[in-house]
Amino acid sequence: MTRNTLLLAVMLVSFASVAEAAGSLSVQWDPNPESDLAGYVISYGTTSGAYTTAVNVGKRTSYTLTNLVDGRQYYLSVQAYDTQGLMSPRSAEVRGSAIRSGTGESSSRLDVDGDGRADLVVYDPTTGKWDVRLSSTTFTTSTTYQWGNSSDIQVPGDYDGDRRTDLAVYRPASGIWYIYFATGQWAPYQWGTATDVPVPRDYNGDGRTDLAVYRPSTGEWFIYYLANGTWARSQWGAAGDKPVPGDYDGDRRTDLAVFRPSTGEWYIVFSSNGLSTKYAWGNAGDQLVPGDYDGDGRTEIAVWRPSTGTWYVLNLATRLQTGYQWGAPTDKPVPGDYDGDDAVDLAVWRPSTGQWYIMFQSFGTWTAHQWGGSPQLPLAGGR
Repeated sequence: MTRNTLLLAVMLVSFASVAEAAGSLSVQWDPNPESDLAGYVISYGTTSGAYTTAVNVGKRTSYTLTNLVDGRQYYLSVQAYDTQGLMSPRSAEVRGSAIRSGTGESSSRLDVDGDGRADLVVYDPTTGKWDVRLSSTTFTTSTTYQWGNSSDIQVPGDYDGDRRTDLAVYRPASGIWYIYFATGQWAPYQWGTATDVPVPRDYNGDGRTDLAVYRPSTGEWFIYYLANGTWARSQWGAAGDKPVPGDYDGDRRTDLAVFRPSTGEWYIVFSSNGLSTKYAWGNAGDQLVPGDYDGDGRTEIAVWRPSTGTWYVLNLATRLQTGYQWGAPTDKPVPGDYDGDDAVDLAVWRPSTGQWYIMFQSFGTWTAHQWGGSPQLPLAGGR
């Protein structure tokens, strides 16, 4: 077996641990087909390429690493071994951050199958049909859901905190949210008015997506916490601003943020300390694509420029500015964590062909999948 290179598609999922003071990481990989396979070893550490700990997990193809440092990023690789104890080469390295039980912003990945990777999802506004190509099968199988109508706005999220995306729509005419939970149950919630913009995220760090709307006329945010039925109102923004919520300070709670098209400025108030800041980033015509592109647990300010197909990303922690060319002028940006490494991948959807083009941040490789077409709309994979 060890004469062959072991090709493993390793996936990481940060999720709650039973240990109160420590974090956990779940790891999954594709099985090795060799007949003399005896098991696998996971090696990991806090520095890329330097693995300080190895765990023999037997013949299972998934494992949960526990007693990790909450919030710390870990680098992992997997090897197979045969009945003679001979080891295969290491798999490609992946990374992920450990999260303590009961804390952490809910995953905003569009992850219907719950494997820790974003799925390919298109929505047909004429019929209210969701078509999902599943990442757990390397985008080879799909499923369909009927949920919503032509006037609804798509607002998927993890509303019950089970680490699976629930399909949901917001109906502006009535201000009602219709949530179809991954468990098969559904519920309506009235929250918002016809002119509000839905901005569902995890604003209190309890691991559940909260109902939230932004009111453009007043710059007010109205947040309803599903876990306890309480709500909050905050004023942040001005008429004409666009909401761009995200975890910009890395405290696992969504921060209020707006983009002002007239000046190209981002205005952010941090949930960790209540302080605010602004950054000039973007031009007229740019599309707003904030996300955690480097996997450090913090949302980066980012725009995609259709005229050149260039992504411009600003890391708030390091002030590092990066640019990537990925896409064509007629494409639609659909960034998301499609490989489960906690870093948002560059991705675009091409309306003329229905092709998804995904550039994986960790590996520098890319893939293409055909999924959807007019009049369907692609939904970004998220983080």
